[in-house]
Amino acid sequence: MDLYPAPDIGHVSFSGLSEPCSIGSIVEVVINAHGDSSAGSILVEAIAPSGSVKNCQVLKKGSVFTATFTPNEVGKWQIGILYDNDHIRGSPFSCKVYDANLVQVYGLDVGLVGQKLKFSVNASQAGDGFLKVFFPE
Repeated sequence: MDLYPAPDIGHVSFSGLSEPCSIGSIVEVVINAHGDSSAGSILVEAIAPSGSVKNCQVLKKGSVFTATFTPNEVGKWQIGILYDNDHIRGSPFSCKVYDANLVQVYGLDVGLVGQKLKFSVNASQAGDGFLKVFFPE
């Protein structure tokens, strides 16, 4: 775990993760120090729905800190961003994780041209995300 000198806690910001993330993807957390580089330390931890904690490696470039993690569980993760062991404003932040492989589709076995075809989609185990169905022309 890397600790870097960090800015005054009042200057540290993170805009959050606006879109759900896919299981197994690399999630990047970018923390902006707004040009302040005074003493302190930044720690980023990703907490899985099961409660397991992943300490994220933090890289510093100028006044921007970047951490990454790879979620391995479906559900609502919590991203804690700490400055000198205190959460910054808004921390922990939520990150919804889904697994598209857990979406099940039924009823597409046989279809006839010009006839209605009914099918069912079960995404209840896949986690939060957006489900889109496309019909090619």
